[in-house]
Amino acid sequence: MNRKGSDRLSKLPDDILLNILDRLHVRDAARTSVLSRRWRHLPSMLSQLVIDFVHFMPNGASMLSDDVLVWTNAAVVEATKSILERRNPDEYTIHLLRMLFYLNEGDCISIGQTVGHAMTTQKVEMAEFTIIVEKLPTRCTDDDLIDYGRRFMSFFDACPTAFGGLTRLIVGNLRFGESDIHNVLKTCQNLQYLRLFNCDSGNLTVLQLEHPQLNVLNIANCRFESIKLNCLPKLAQLMVEGWLSFQDPLTFGYVPSLEAVRLAGVGLKRHKLVKLSKILGKISVRDLRLNFKSEKVWDHWCNMEKDEEMRASLYSSNKSVEWESSAEDFKHHNLSVLTIFCFQSEDFLVAFIKRIMEVAVNLEDVFLYNMLACDTCKDIRRPCKFPRTKRQRCSLKKRINEGNSFAKFHFLTSVTADHVPISEYP
Repeated sequence: MNRKGSDRLSKLPDDILLNILDRLHVRDAARTSVLSRRWRHLPSMLSQLVIDFVHFMPNGASMLSDDVLVWTNAAVVEATKSILERRNPDEYTIHLLRMLFYLNEGDCISIGQTVGHAMTTQKVEMAEFTIIVEKLPTRCTDDDLIDYGRRFMSFFDACPTAFGGLTRLIVGNLRFGESDIHNVLKTCQNLQYLRLFNCDSGNLTVLQLEHPQLNVLNIANCRFESIKLNCLPKLAQLMVEGWLSFQDPLTFGYVPSLEAVRLAGVGLKRHKLVKLSKILGKISVRDLRLNFKSEKVWDHWCNMEKDEEMRASLYSSNKSVEWESSAEDFKHHNLSVLTIFCFQSEDFLVAFIKRIMEVAVNLEDVFLYNMLACDTCKDIRRPCKFPRTKRQRCSLKKRINEGNSFAKFHFLTSVTADHVPISEYP
């Protein structure tokens, strides 16, 4: 307010005020409608609607009791109805509708039907459901998974219009029926992103996936015997974290657009060796990330099993990448850049780089980074075998290269701007 009591903010044009409101939580943005007549219509014009369970929790609620959960989920239902039902269907596009709520049957169905009605009467470009349950994954019993799976499918069956318009779906802690996932994907024809965590379909079932639009698939800690990607023509990114130890995690069918693959899983002594040549042999990816939970390849202190007897019984003391002999004339012509984080002058890492350079005939640059500690273990002092002096680096290059490649080596201790996206801990 200025000295004359004039509200300068309210004098700004609608597009600027909407830009400001789009940066607020929906609950706070909706409250601005009571400020004055000037603000009353603005919440119904918002282009980004993020309705998150957390934003509606009572002030001072530190624990999610049953009463708090019921009250907060009901508040999400009312907010969804209030915001979506008072919009002018023909006037303003919803560029993003993102919903996060608990899997309570009655509340979910109310939310789904309201969203479904909005999708039939308004233009919604992107719509996302993140559906969570009361218990943490580590506390879910088989009975819990079955119950949550039943609740989800009841919600799905009651709200086909809402699910048909989704572009992103994130669910977890569910036990599906044999054909449930197939039916969900068949209905969610616009789905571009799917994340499943701590899900299964019963005892040792194969997850078979087909979808015309799916672009990103993220499967974490799910108990499927294997995952078969039969036909996913637009799939570009795939992340699989955790799989049953006695099976290859993946089988690829028609995935012509796949560019990036991330595989993460603890590598124990008893686990089947993952043969990348077998799994990835039929596809061509440009970005491959492997994370064996710091046990098969290198140490990451805060994630490691620290009990010496337990480590001896579960983990191999020989950290290495196992190679099988390939044809003597095998050469790879596409790889031009190799980047390794947390490099140390250990024999197994030197052998790994040397093997890559032997077959990657067009390799131009090798970036070797020193250890990048995560927030949890960054203060722990560990022995460092990163080459720091010019003499050490020249000696290492001779060990690796032996004059067989013209690739240029780069020894770095801080991440360059180009490498920031691939250096972050997952």
